[in-house]
Amino acid sequence: MDAYTEIKNKIRAMQGQRTPLLLTGKVESVDDETCTVSVGDLKLTGVRLRSVVNGEASKLLITPKQGSFVTVIDLSGELRETEVLGYSEIEAIDIETGSDININCNGTVTFNGGQHEGIVIAEEIRKKLNNLESEIKF
Repeated sequence: MDAYTEIKNKIRAMQGQRTPLLLTGKVESVDDETCTVSVGDLKLTGVRLRSVVNGEASKLLITPKQGSFVTVIDLSGELRETEVLGYSEIEAIDIETGSDININCNGTVTFNGGQHEGIVIAEEIRKKLNNLESEIKF
């Protein structure tokens, strides 16, 4: 048996014969890191907006707009372990690294005015800062 088949078999053994279920529904409400999603007549509550909710400071949290549509995965097959995978509209994105870098976005983020394909050019910034420093010194 090749390594890939062995890995596949081990994953199936851990998961059992459950097949994750994908659903598309409408966001009824958002509450911090979870939301309520309507799929037809069914209301799914406590749908996670990030994979792991563990109380850690670092996270990537994507919040959908209320009334938008999301794709939800049901990992348990019993509608108990649900998580949003895809978004038709996003209200906000919060990135917290647990360090001094935190990004909260409720709109569009553009780097370099859209030039350089959004890449921050560190060398150019260093030169501009050095020029500014020499201008300030008398």
